[in-house]
Amino acid sequence: YKRQLLAECKMNPQKMIDILKIVKSENENSPSVNDLSDYDIEAIKGDSDRFFEALKKLDYDIIQKVIALISKECDLSLDKIIQNKWILSWDEVLEMSNDNIEFGSHGQSHRILTKLSSSEIQKELIHSKELYLDYQHSFHRMGLKLSQ
Repeated sequence: YKRQLLAECKMNPQKMIDILKIVKSENENSPSVNDLSDYDIEAIKGDSDRFFEALKKLDYDIIQKVIALISKECDLSLDKIIQNKWILSWDEVLEMSNDNIEFGSHGQSHRILTKLSSSEIQKELIHSKELYLDYQHSFHRMGLKLSQ
C-alpha cells in the first residue's frame, strides 16, 4: 500500500528525500537510521523505487514515523487509506482465510531478515510471535484459522 500512498500524495522524489533526511536527523541514535547512507537517500532522485529500498533498512518504529510524515504532508488519514483499499480490513482477512489463504508471520517490523544479525532476527521473530499470541484469541473470535 505504500506505493499507492505515494501515488495518492503525488509525492515527488525530492519530498521523499526531505522526509528521510528529517527522520534521519531526528533519530540519529537508531542503528537502523545509521544504516541509511546519504547515498541511499540521494539515489532516490534518479529512481523513486529506491525510496522503498531505503525504507527496508529502517526499524518498524522509524518506518511508522516516515509514513506519518507522508500522511501529514498529503493530508491523508488512516480512514482514507482503508477506504482506498491500501490495506486489508479484518473482514477481507476473514474472507481470504475462509478461502484457505494463509497469513504467516515474517517478523515484527517487516525488515529484510537476511540483512539482520542473528540476534536481531531472533528479536524480530520472538516479538512477532508474542504479538501473535497476544491477539490469537481475537483472531479465533473473528473465525480466523491459526496455526503455530
